[in-house]
Amino acid sequence: MDSSQRYTPSLFQLLGVGFVAIVLVLYLAISLGTQDLLWFWPSFDAQPETILVHCYGETIQVEPETEANAKLVERLQQGLWGWKRWTDLSLSLATLQIYRYGDDSLVLEFIYVAPFRIHSQYRFFSHVDALIVPLDGRHAGAYPVFGLSDGDPMAGALHLKTNVPLLEAVREHDLCSPRNDP
Repeated sequence: MDSSQRYTPSLFQLLGVGFVAIVLVLYLAISLGTQDLLWFWPSFDAQPETILVHCYGETIQVEPETEANAKLVERLQQGLWGWKRWTDLSLSLATLQIYRYGDDSLVLEFIYVAPFRIHSQYRFFSHVDALIVPLDGRHAGAYPVFGLSDGDPMAGALHLKTNVPLLEAVREHDLCSPRNDP
């Protein structure tokens, strides 16, 4: 190339630089909004210390190192894998008490040793130490996953595509019998 010739950028180079700049600005804007640099990370792999099944008024602890425990954890992780959907459906303390002690619902409670963050494009679920998943009863039809932080319900809920895999695991391992309505 002769030193008297000037370099002229091509249209494709300009479009490429523009595309990269737009993607970078969007990534940084969402990262600042969520306060999470890994907001796009699809996996969820937190391991609960305890799993409780609140079965129509009775509470059953699923023993660690059992097949039932592994299956419930696997199905929750699969349900929370990928792009998360958040809504403003929130868990009240009254509903939490109904879930834990009422006789009209089947609910899973996953309790974790240390608080963690569920990576998503939302700012919520950043200091979670328990997850509540109703399988039958109030709100179960919306497939929510509610978060607790230091025992208090967090704002909003993430939603599973379906809660059927978790419900099947509960029934498969005889953790809760179907409710017998008259």
